[in-house]
Amino acid sequence: MALNTSGRTLLPAASRLSVELISLIISFVYQNPNRTRVDPRFSSFATVSRQWKGLVEEIIFKKIGIDVAEFATFSRYLSGTSKYRRRFLKTVNIKLENINALEGQLDFKQDPMEEYSPHPSLDEYGRRMAAAVRDLWEEFHSWGDDLRIQRFYISACPHPLTAKPSEIESSHLLARIPYIRFSDYLEPGYQFPTLLCIRDFFISSEESRVSPSSVIGLVTTMRDLDSIDVNLDDHEKKDLSWRRKIREDLADAFEKQNAIQNKIKLAYLSIEYDANYDERREVWNLTSNAGDRLSRSLRTFSTTLTELYLTGTHFSPELFWPVGKDEHAPEWPYLKSVIIKASQETADGKCLLLAPDERFPFSSFDAPLEVTDPEFLEDNIDDNPHLQVEHDMGIYPHYEFRVRPDGNFLSQYAMAIARAAQKIPKLEVLSFQVLKDFNALQASFGFNYIGNREDSSPRADWFFQCGHGQLFGWEQPDEASSFWRERCGGGLEEGVITEEWDSDSKKFYRRRLRGGRQADTKSMMEQLPERMDLC
Repeated sequence: MALNTSGRTLLPAASRLSVELISLIISFVYQNPNRTRVDPRFSSFATVSRQWKGLVEEIIFKKIGIDVAEFATFSRYLSGTSKYRRRFLKTVNIKLENINALEGQLDFKQDPMEEYSPHPSLDEYGRRMAAAVRDLWEEFHSWGDDLRIQRFYISACPHPLTAKPSEIESSHLLARIPYIRFSDYLEPGYQFPTLLCIRDFFISSEESRVSPSSVIGLVTTMRDLDSIDVNLDDHEKKDLSWRRKIREDLADAFEKQNAIQNKIKLAYLSIEYDANYDERREVWNLTSNAGDRLSRSLRTFSTTLTELYLTGTHFSPELFWPVGKDEHAPEWPYLKSVIIKASQETADGKCLLLAPDERFPFSSFDAPLEVTDPEFLEDNIDDNPHLQVEHDMGIYPHYEFRVRPDGNFLSQYAMAIARAAQKIPKLEVLSFQVLKDFNALQASFGFNYIGNREDSSPRADWFFQCGHGQLFGWEQPDEASSFWRERCGGGLEEGVITEEWDSDSKKFYRRRLRGGRQADTKSMMEQLPERMDLC
């Protein structure tokens, strides 16, 4: 290092350093792992020189996170003589927050447990939400070849009407708020423009009340997607005809997605739903004259994927295999991993689980205090109006007691899953799990298959959170077993896992039968991929 006559070190001028070295230094300062937030003074580095300005801007605009209210300002920073910055943008995270304040605060004063009737503020909020999303799409589409975004994240804030007392479950409120369907608020026939180059799309809209079909419609506009992570809600309970309409709209959206040249390989689809805890209310039949279109459209959607993670309600065996004899047999040439978590409600309005046979041991819950203690109910009913349902029923909702799988449905799913596996040559993991509730920590029953296990044969297990006696002798149909053996060869390990009562320890334990004999009880869940370790 050179010294001047005063003995002080002369630092090399910035211009003497290579562009690569300067870029590394600036990147380190910006991404310093010891900082939780970016130093606001970082942008001042852009004033050092034109060279530094370009390097700093490329880093700053590579990843942007903003609220939708800031989008107009953001667009100005990337327009006119500064539109070259658009090419730097690779990741964008937009929060759809404060929608109700974009054009003046809306008034949502209403009793949170009332059924929400048509209200000017509801319609205005829907219009603002739809317009905000439309403006995002049109702005990015207008960038043309300058659009280089690869990862697009949208977080839709909860609907203002879900601002509630903490003791009231949000789902009780969501079911009272109409869905926001973009087509209801935009110009008749409006089509969102296409957005190319985007590879990964994430959207969280569980409590925003944006309709599921509107969200999938946005996915359809992005033709170069590799992966999607979509979080929706299915809390609509207005009436049967409306529920069917919402489901048909979602099936339409997936069918439109299936009609385009689909490049999506990885799909996380989570549709949050409400379990039916009121035994007095029947499970709705959501099929149409065309049958279970949603399960069929989801099955078609999966045929081009490599991985599918799906959670939802009111499915049928058509999710795996067509029912009609004249339907074309589907194939999944790329699929490796399938993880499906379904509710116990079926598409045609039945339950996959039945009440237990009391001749055999089964796990259950004691009736809660709101049923057994009138004073407790009186003290808590004002803050917890939904407790009245359980009190009126006189018992803890029978839904919680459903533990015995319906053998007819079991056989239908067993056949559909086995037939599908025949057409998935690269299959490594297949898991079908039936849950009583969206947030259940354990599946009530299901099926797991793991192939290509290290130092071990492929394994396929049916598992049940009930004793073997509750199955009434059910076994997987021979035809389904033959399909699996044909696919996997003679080394396939097949088993049935149940929860049995130990009268000595007074506890339930897990037992695995293989060929009618007790085998190891180690759960396959330890070997399953992330997002499927429920049972």
